[in-house]
Order: sequence, then structure tokens, then C-alpha cells
Amino acid sequence: MSNSTDQELVAQCLDSCESAWQQLYSRIEKTVLYIVRWKQWGFSYQQIEEIGQESLNSFFSALDTFDFNCSLETFASTIARNTCISEIRRQAAAKRSGERFAVSVEGYDFVNGSGGKDELRLLHAEERRQLLLALRQLEESSRTILRLRYYDECSYKQIAQQLSIPEGTVASRLKRSLQHLKKKLAECTDC
Repeated sequence: MSNSTDQELVAQCLDSCESAWQQLYSRIEKTVLYIVRWKQWGFSYQQIEEIGQESLNSFFSALDTFDFNCSLETFASTIARNTCISEIRRQAAAKRSGERFAVSVEGYDFVNGSGGKDELRLLHAEERRQLLLALRQLEESSRTILRLRYYDECSYKQIAQQLSIPEGTVASRLKRSLQHLKKKLAECTDC
């Protein structure tokens, strides 16, 4: 569609024209769902439905700010992509938070807070010690890629540039390095 047609469609939507909303919805829904269904996100069917709906809601909420510097499809796909990234970050934060506090040692329940601050510091010190021991047992290439991703917080693209490897290789090396680290950590629990 041309830019002027898009402007007319958006103007009609903002004037509460039901047929314009239906036309815009059917046009944008395909773009949003294409992005949200991308297998690499790893979303379940239910998550796809929820994130797709959230993306569409965000698109329609932001419609009055759309400046027509790009197509409506590009605008919708950017919103969908950002919504997916936000969900991945939210899941990762929830997972980290859950793993960090779902620990009990010698009768202290750190989830419900019955352990004191000293015990919590002791626990974190012990976890750090075990992590450092496990990391030292990894190959240098594994330590490097883990450091770049989780300590330096580099994106896959930045890691690929620094290591002169394709982005897809970054993902597979990270996965493999995390698996090795998990194995070493399991071995270190008796260290």
C-alpha cells in the first residue's frame, strides 16, 4: 500500500471506523504472528498467543504516534520483535532469580527468608567458589565466550565480531560451554 493510503487508513482507525480497524488488524496480524512464531524464540503455543496479542495491543496503542517514516508492517514487526525480546529477558530474569533464591542449606530456608544474612553471604561465597572452580576446569575458549556473554554482557553479534565467528556459531558454542559448565559444577559439589 502507498504511504497516503496508509495515512488514510490510520486516520480512519483513529476516528473509530470499525471497518478500518478490521482491515488494519487483518493486515498487521500476519506480520506480527510471523515474528512471534519464529522458532528460535522457543515460545510455547500459549506464549505465542499471549505475546502476539500483547504485540498487537502495543501496535494499536502506539498507532497515534506513528510518523510514517516506514511501512505499517515494519512498525508492527519492530514492536513484535521488541515484545519477544522483552519476554525472553523477563523469563531469563525470573529463572535467575528463582535459581538464586530456591536454595536451602542445613535447615535454612533462603526462599522464605528463615536464614540470616550471614548464612546467605556464606551460601553465595560457597556458590562463587564452586563456580570459579568449575570455570577453571573449562577450556579457554569456553571461558572466553561465557565471560563475553554473561560478564561483559555482549550481544551475539558483538561476540561474533570479537571472536571472528558467525553469530550462529556463537549460539552453539555458548550452549555447549554452558553444558560443560553445568557438568563441571555438578562434579564440584563435592569439592
